[in-house]
Amino acid sequence: MTDFNPGSMPYSPEAERAVLAALMADQDLALEVLASVREHYFYNPTHRAIFRACCELEKSGTAIDLVSVAGKFSSSSNMMDTIVDICADLPTMANTKYHVRQLKNYSTRRQLISASQTIAKNAMQDTSNDTSALLDRSEHAILSIGEGNVTKDFVRAGEMLDTSLEDLGRMRTGSSIVGISTGFKRLDAYTTGLHPGEFIIIGARPAVGKTSLALNMATNIASSGRSAGFFSLEMQSKEIMNRLIYSTSRIRPVQVVNNLISEVQWGRIVKETRNRLESMPLYIDDSAAMTPVEMRAKARRLKHRAGLDVLFIDYIQLMSCGADRENRQQEVTQISRDLKAMAKDLDITVVALSQLSRKTTGHNGPPMLHELRESGSLEQDADVVAFLYDPNAEARYEQEGPTRRVSLILAKQRNGPTGEIPMFFDSEITTFEEADLAY
Repeated sequence: MTDFNPGSMPYSPEAERAVLAALMADQDLALEVLASVREHYFYNPTHRAIFRACCELEKSGTAIDLVSVAGKFSSSSNMMDTIVDICADLPTMANTKYHVRQLKNYSTRRQLISASQTIAKNAMQDTSNDTSALLDRSEHAILSIGEGNVTKDFVRAGEMLDTSLEDLGRMRTGSSIVGISTGFKRLDAYTTGLHPGEFIIIGARPAVGKTSLALNMATNIASSGRSAGFFSLEMQSKEIMNRLIYSTSRIRPVQVVNNLISEVQWGRIVKETRNRLESMPLYIDDSAAMTPVEMRAKARRLKHRAGLDVLFIDYIQLMSCGADRENRQQEVTQISRDLKAMAKDLDITVVALSQLSRKTTGHNGPPMLHELRESGSLEQDADVVAFLYDPNAEARYEQEGPTRRVSLILAKQRNGPTGEIPMFFDSEITTFEEADLAY
């Protein structure tokens, strides 16, 4: 793409000349062009050199016109004739905007051609047995073209004032949700909702209900119209769907297994469950032993295909890096960093579950942050660390039945307070509810 070879790449010489004419003919048009055009939008190397000269003049505070631009080139280059010829056109604001759009479109097409050629070359030369990294690089090369063409500009502070005042007003009156609601009011009050770019860890010892809590949150998020993805590395999608049906309909497994539901009741349950779940933007992937690279590629595809706001991962200890590591701690450290980077790069919230061993501490109290430190840099990378705690998860089922009291402990929050939220967990229908404050 650097060598000028007419016909080898799509471009419009007329559009390139029109945009350059606008730059040199009118100060207002020049500001419009400089704010929205990049050097690589020009394919003709002469046009690209003229645009670069205009940018240099702008940086130095010199007025951009025919004479000043020509002065950036040697007298022997015959550039003056070319610049005079370009300036013969009389641009308008409307025409300039149209030609700028043309430049962007042609540039995108050229980038797609170049990226495709690079992908083909890499695929021919790749000799590894694992092509997941190659796929991820290829997807990133294509999708980043569109992302790179999105330009932001200054926004006057006054234009953002109403939104900020509305957020603060909601917080003042107790409606503290600024991000995406989890469906749990007290949790939202602590966190102001889930925010793009955040990496959140929910840790728990076995049999406490961390998968159920994550599914409850994902369902609540999707019910509000936001898109949620759920990587289930432990359970099959059929098991996940059964849990969703139980929690949505409030029917208990024993009622289904023992046929304790009448045809009329079952018809109502099927109808209500379909109405809630069928069109819900909740997406489940039950692939096992995934790597961060594979997850990022799938999440990126989902975001571009259907949108993605929050991604749940169940759970970190079942992931691998797909490469040899000296020890498991180094591997989990790399996984943690990759998940944090994915949250930032895709502008989504990543909620990862973490399994804590019953023997990780020498005390009988709630889990502590240092239990995560034993798993690499999880605590350091996470914006929020929460622990789901039930001191007698197994014994209480026999003593009190399926519903038991648990605590959701916010042990770390980078941008907010920590605290403890009492909850009830019904293990049969896999449903969490926040306990009354009197509890």
